[in-house]
Amino acid sequence: MASGLLVPNYTYPSDLSWARVLAVVKSYPALPVVVIANPNNGVGSSQDPVFLTAIKALQLAGAKVIGYIATGYGSKSLGAIEGEASSWRSFYSVDGVFLDEFDGNAGSESLYSSVHTFVHQLGMPLVFGNPGTSVPSSYNGTVDYLVTWEMGGVPPMTFKGNYIAEGVPSLPSNFPLPDWLWILDGNNSYAVRPLAPYFEQLASVVAGKAPAPPPPGPPSSTSALVVSTQDAAGNPVTGFYIDSVVDMTAGTTVSAGGAFTPRTFPSLPTGHTLRVTVDDYGPLTVSAASAGTFERVTAGGGGGGRTTFPLTADTALVFTMSAGAPPPPPPPPAATISPVAGQSVKFVRPDGTTETWKT
Repeated sequence: MASGLLVPNYTYPSDLSWARVLAVVKSYPALPVVVIANPNNGVGSSQDPVFLTAIKALQLAGAKVIGYIATGYGSKSLGAIEGEASSWRSFYSVDGVFLDEFDGNAGSESLYSSVHTFVHQLGMPLVFGNPGTSVPSSYNGTVDYLVTWEMGGVPPMTFKGNYIAEGVPSLPSNFPLPDWLWILDGNNSYAVRPLAPYFEQLASVVAGKAPAPPPPGPPSSTSALVVSTQDAAGNPVTGFYIDSVVDMTAGTTVSAGGAFTPRTFPSLPTGHTLRVTVDDYGPLTVSAASAGTFERVTAGGGGGGRTTFPLTADTALVFTMSAGAPPPPPPPPAATISPVAGQSVKFVRPDGTTETWKT
């Protein structure tokens, strides 16, 4: 296979590094790119809709995304590792896992081989192991790829393994081109500044060509929408009923019930105006939305909230659920009187006096 980039990006998706990686993936469609995601020193206990949107955007552009799992140098149990792998699959639909703190001493081969088999059975094709140094030949085949260099400086040109080179202040004129590589100017700074200033130059060299010209015709015509819910403090809450998702531009219904938060709609027309409605539940009412024009409505036989917005790119739409009574609806329009000929109309003045008119 052609050489590719293994990008350990442990920052939150609001960091500029995510946009830079996405731009490179789109500029070099033939360049293999695998991004290691790491929300909370691993997958965490629940799905983060912002991570889900960022991961989906990279995948739609052509990159692979794998989830970070620390294995404790072989001390973490097989069940615990498999549990984290299952969470990565169910929360984010990633393409594989990155097994860090990989035990490079003889004796843990069966552990990693079992993880490798389990991850593939989940439908994820990529398992990376990161001992960071050379390992006994008995580890060959226990995972799909081993990273056998994670240290300062670029390895010598005779080095044949996959590597992560740290502390490289400027891009060297020559460096090995194995299956997977990464070069960074910092030292183990993946959660602070994961990309070197020369990242785009590195991608160009590994790709071996100039950025691909934009394709003829319009750009990609679909974007992903992730609908989720949070409480008034901003904490994610799940399981709220999505009453409907309507494409106002096309005049069609994308979803007419049967979906609960969080829910991803992966391929909606970019540029179309959408209207999304979420129902109240129990004491919790929909009080706000993170995008668009929000309003309270009657939904699903009760109350709810909806927002209307243009889908211009991959979007994480978050509705806020608040305790207490919902905001009052707007006042009804003022009543008008259309007198009938010969009818008497009685008016009451503010001071209590009356006057009767006959039409």
